[in-house]
Amino acid sequence: MKGYTQESFAKELGVSVSVLGEVERGNRSPSQDFVVEVAKTLNISIDELMPK
Repeated sequence: MKGYTQESFAKELGVSVSVLGEVERGNRSPSQDFVVEVAKTLNISIDELMPK
């Protein structure tokens, strides 16, 4: 993920590593705000992050 560790990415997003891991594994649905923040942090569009 563009040079991030899971820990540093979670910190950048303001969430715990466990929450980030749950989203990554599909065990938790991310909020719209979370998706927007991830896309913004990675400097990509939401469509790139979540292709249809």
